[in-house]
Amino acid sequence: MAAAVLMVYSPTAEKTLYPLLLFAQVVPKIAVAPLFVVWLGFGLSPKILIAVLIAFFPVVISSVTGLKSVDPEILDLAATMGANTWKTFVKIRFPGSLPFLFSGLKVAVTLAVTGALVSEFVGANEGLGFVILQANGNLDTPTLFAGLLMLTAIGVLLFVAVELAERWACPGTPAAAAARRQHHALVRLTERVPAAVTQQVSAAVPQSPPQIPPSRRATL
Repeated sequence: MAAAVLMVYSPTAEKTLYPLLLFAQVVPKIAVAPLFVVWLGFGLSPKILIAVLIAFFPVVISSVTGLKSVDPEILDLAATMGANTWKTFVKIRFPGSLPFLFSGLKVAVTLAVTGALVSEFVGANEGLGFVILQANGNLDTPTLFAGLLMLTAIGVLLFVAVELAERWACPGTPAAAAARRQHHALVRLTERVPAAVTQQVSAAVPQSPPQIPPSRRATL
């Protein structure tokens, strides 16, 4: 999320980070997994790194899309009402980007399982990937299917966990939830308009039409 915020608020950072993220995504992870095993060993570190590399791209891109999807008129209205950059982000941009963020997380959690499995295929002495690889070599079909079912169950559980978190944070449909949060943010910002501004506006508007002097009436 921090990378997405940096890319949204800094065009220079976006031009710099976006090609690097794209390059890291298109590089085949199964090709670089042996390097991570050589550098980090046979522990959890290469598995976590491969999972993060696979899941990082969809989360960042979805977050950037969500942060940029806010109506510019809402941002202009917030700026007119005196909201600074931090308040605009907390009250408008971040709540409006939550549906996009959770959509990216749904994709990321399933890809992370695949990334961890790939790292275990390349080099590991334990884990489901190691068990599946050993079962495949020994033609142990029951163990192979058991490992596949467990991996499927893990992916489904992670997806359901993200789905439940999305329902808690974004009730309703994503589009309706984003619009509702933006509306509530505007209402809160409107309620905070200083009373002095309202008084100045009321004083600037004439309460009654101007009176024409008698001399002008005669000439008319």
